[in-house]
Amino acid sequence: MDHALMVEEVWSDELWRLTSARVGELAGYSYLSPRRHIPHITDLSGPEAETFGDVVARASNAIKDATGAELVYLYV
Repeated sequence: MDHALMVEEVWSDELWRLTSARVGELAGYSYLSPRRHIPHITDLSGPEAETFGDVVARASNAIKDATGAELVYLYV
């Protein structure tokens, strides 16, 4: 069965972008990325590195609130 990947931007600011997608019966996933391309997380700039924790926490809480999920898993 072929399922189209439906990706949409759900939040962004001058440094970060949060997208969300649904695939088939998978409830979905979200992807937080810096607006500029970086090859490794160690390449985050000062402002990106300074805001990373707060942005991850806010995005995780928003996902939980929107979906009712008990857990939000994070990986880099």
